[in-house]
Formats: sequence, structure tokens, C-alpha cells
Amino acid sequence: MPQPFLDLSLITARLTDQAPVLKRIAEAMDIASAMDDLKTVVPAAYILPLRDPASPNALANAVSQSVTSTFGVLLAVKNLRDAAGEKARAELTPLRSDVCDALLNWQPGAEYAPCEFGGGRLMQMTDRVLWWLDEYRTSFEIRKT
Repeated sequence: MPQPFLDLSLITARLTDQAPVLKRIAEAMDIASAMDDLKTVVPAAYILPLRDPASPNALANAVSQSVTSTFGVLLAVKNLRDAAGEKARAELTPLRSDVCDALLNWQPGAEYAPCEFGGGRLMQMTDRVLWWLDEYRTSFEIRKT
């Protein structure tokens, strides 16, 4: 049986179904590639793998570890000719809420714990786009006997 590492397409499908306000939802391996991919379609969300720390092994003659999978939802909203970002912030707040409502307490599969919010931060603000990253986490067990 394969180990249940988190498949980002599960998150993409969830947001596609639950957050229709997003005009583009895609996966990216890092923030730079997401920023390069964005053309003019906003609001957008990019699902990013962030980290997978694991607990120490709990067994003597086998392996059982708890893994906390942290993923990011990088949001892009329009910020045209608004140096203070007021209009972008006004669009970002309900967008973050929609994404959080879609992911909070949702289980990507039976082997995963419900998703939790891990915090958010401004990544970049240009004269065209405001980029915001929210982090979420879920956990699962990996085992090998």
C-alpha cells in the first residue's frame, strides 16, 4: 500500500467546488513559479506544498510516524494603481474567508486529520497584484512493517 502523502489535486478540487469566486486555481511547486504563471486572471489561488515534518518512529521493529503536511494557498488579487493596497485588501478579506470556509475542518481523505489554519502573511504587493499566502495543515500516519 502506498504511503498517503498529500496530493495537492485534492485541495485544488475542493477549492474549485467550494470557492467559485476564484477565477483560476492551480498547483505550483513554489511561489516564484506561481507568480510567473499568473497572467491577468484574478482572483487566483495557487496550491503549494510547504513542508512535511514527521514525528520520531514509535515502533521497535517497524516504522510508524505521524506526518504533519503543511500546504499553502497563495492568493492573488488585483491591485491597480493603489499604492496603499486598500482596494486589494477589501477584495482579499472575503476571499480568504471563502478559502478558509472551504478548507477548515475538511478531511482530504479518510487517512487525514481535519485541516487546520496555520496563519497567513503578505508575500508581495506590486502596482498590479497583491500576493497573500495562507497556510493550512493536516496530518496522517506513515507505516512500514
